[in-house]
Amino acid sequence: MPQTSPTTVNELLSAQEQLRYEGFIKSMELFDAGVPTYMVVGADTRALQDAVFEDTKTHILDYKLYENPLNNDDFRPIFIQNSETPLILRFWITDADDMLSAARYLLLFRDEIVRQNNRMIVLVNEALYDTIITKAFDFIAAAAYAETFKDLQAQMNADFAPSSEKSWNEKKYERLLAEWEELQKTPEENLRTQLNILNNIIPLSGNLSKFEETEYYINQTLNLSKKLNDKKSYGGALANLGLMYIHKGKLNEAIKTLKDSLEISHKINDYLTVANITLNLGRAYEQKGENELALEKFKKSLAIYQEMNYDRGIAPTLGYIGSIFEHRGELNVALEYLKSALKMHRKNQNPNGIAVSLNNIAKIYKVQGRLGEAIRYYTLAIEINKNTGNLNFQLANLVNIAIIHEQKGNITTAQGYLNEALKLNKQIGDLNAQGKILTNLASVAKDKGNFDEALSFTEKAILLFEQTEDLKGIAVSTGNKALIYQNKGDMKRALSLHEKALNIYKGMGDLRGEYGQLGNIGFFYEQQGYLDKALKIYKKIIEKAKKLNDYASLIRCYINIGGIYRQLSQFDKAIHFMEKGLSLTQKHNVLPFEAVTISSLGMLYKSQNDPNRALSYLRQADTIYKKIGAENHPNAISTREQIKAIEATQP
Repeated sequence: MPQTSPTTVNELLSAQEQLRYEGFIKSMELFDAGVPTYMVVGADTRALQDAVFEDTKTHILDYKLYENPLNNDDFRPIFIQNSETPLILRFWITDADDMLSAARYLLLFRDEIVRQNNRMIVLVNEALYDTIITKAFDFIAAAAYAETFKDLQAQMNADFAPSSEKSWNEKKYERLLAEWEELQKTPEENLRTQLNILNNIIPLSGNLSKFEETEYYINQTLNLSKKLNDKKSYGGALANLGLMYIHKGKLNEAIKTLKDSLEISHKINDYLTVANITLNLGRAYEQKGENELALEKFKKSLAIYQEMNYDRGIAPTLGYIGSIFEHRGELNVALEYLKSALKMHRKNQNPNGIAVSLNNIAKIYKVQGRLGEAIRYYTLAIEINKNTGNLNFQLANLVNIAIIHEQKGNITTAQGYLNEALKLNKQIGDLNAQGKILTNLASVAKDKGNFDEALSFTEKAILLFEQTEDLKGIAVSTGNKALIYQNKGDMKRALSLHEKALNIYKGMGDLRGEYGQLGNIGFFYEQQGYLDKALKIYKKIIEKAKKLNDYASLIRCYINIGGIYRQLSQFDKAIHFMEKGLSLTQKHNVLPFEAVTISSLGMLYKSQNDPNRALSYLRQADTIYKKIGAENHPNAISTREQIKAIEATQP
């Protein structure tokens, strides 16, 4: 059964800590050379110290171990003997007096260590390390290596604990809410003031993921607007309600509400609001996967903004149009729109707009496999987010960088970025964002084979998404939960969860999510050996994906269908579908997909006992993985292993 917690040093340390830890491993070469020396390594948890100890033992096969020597009689025998055998001292001490004693004896026998030519590693808990620093600094100063390390996993768990410090948004929200509640003592008076306060409360409430309260405040705004006969405010409240529905994944309700709001804005000739609502209608259609309808709305919105010379509307709309071309696989066209948006945001000196554009461009680079450039753009966006104090965008970009590192196979680095995002979210208090971070942590745990841990993260995420009424989040996490049970071998529960996720997507009207989840069900049947069922599902997805110009889903299905025909030994059909997939990857210049497809073709030719052609394809795939910096990804590692296996059979 998979372990539920990390056991190796690299799994417990952040990327930065790993770099420092490499210094310790390098210093251990002195031991191999027989050089008299000693080193001190601190750890803040027992789990980390245990892992360091196990790692040390792999480098020093012959050693003498002493645990918690705390008095003169314990210490003296260790150091007075001249031994060629390396010594390992392990301390885990929490009592203050014991820590002082240990520090004092280590300092007292320091000269003995040097004089007797001992080789020694001292493993201590963090509190003892700090005591040595202050009370026996000479002992540390004379060591060949001295560092203390933090357990990332323990820190991450601590980050899940709720923070007692309220964020700036929370404080402002509470202040405005107090003003609102004071006005409710005389609810029929100061109606305009009530309306103004509610219009300030609503965006704050939404940012804090208080969606139930937000809906209540919007309804109050609708009531007040009616009483004041304020059609503009009434239409604006409907628009806010539509936006909230988009966020919650209630896309059909969002479209209906936004259309009602749009009708009001047309009647009162409020063209700027018409443009804004039309833009949000496009966003709702985009989330449904109806790209052509979305593009139509975005272009209408753009035309109004351009007629009004409203640059602050033009720039983001260009970004949304770029996202549609991304969905269609026209990545170079998408980049043109996104770079135009970036240029306009720079002209308008709009730092948040600049950051969003950098984010969107990074997303395209990620799809293309230009992972280094994607990380650079996300990092630039984070720097702008820091300068503007936009914690929400900063958090989102930390998660985006984590996802790329996971794609590259740098699992510990990915976990480090997610941990940083968790810390930042303590300042924001966004439950929905925390759910998304947990979802990505579950993916990292799953990559490491820690399925119980992945399940725990996923269940916590689902609770948060339910609390914030995020149907998309619930659907995604339910599908992920199904995949975890699939990996654990609980197929009955996995299929039930797959179907539950599918029904959520259908209820939302999310077509892209629906056939994405159908793909997971197809893979389930394929894994269980029900190849005919899987084929029917994949072919059904192809029909839908063609209508929606979804090239990514087409590529996945062609590869999967090719894999099924390979299992059926129908190699001509397998080659046909895989080459269709390869043609699409090359047409759209998406290197990660191209690497997977070429590797699959290599495995196909291996199945046909054609080692030369298999090697040719597998080596091409290996070159692409290295080119995009994803050589540590499991698929890349598997490709290299296949190359070695075939090469071993060659004369």
